[in-house]
Amino acid sequence: MTYLSFNTDIRPIFKDYVDKMKKVVLVDDDGTESLDLSNYEHVKRFNIIIQAVIHGYEDGSTVPHKMPPSGPLCSDDIKKFDQWISDGMHV
Repeated sequence: MTYLSFNTDIRPIFKDYVDKMKKVVLVDDDGTESLDLSNYEHVKRFNIIIQAVIHGYEDGSTVPHKMPPSGPLCSDDIKKFDQWISDGMHV
């Protein structure tokens, strides 16, 4: 079975937003971290938050901040990110 991978499938989705999103600071049980969408460990660590905000443009979403701020990702990219999480978040 072939799984989606971060390097091949997910990193390209976020490439245009890496610099802008590094200004975003996220907090979890492990501490505070600037979000680096080009870094596998960061995206894996904050996958639940990222998933919520990329779905933020959908009707009924209650997230306070949507990502990317310039408008929604295409539905294929959102589905790809969701599948990557379901697949186990492979590098």
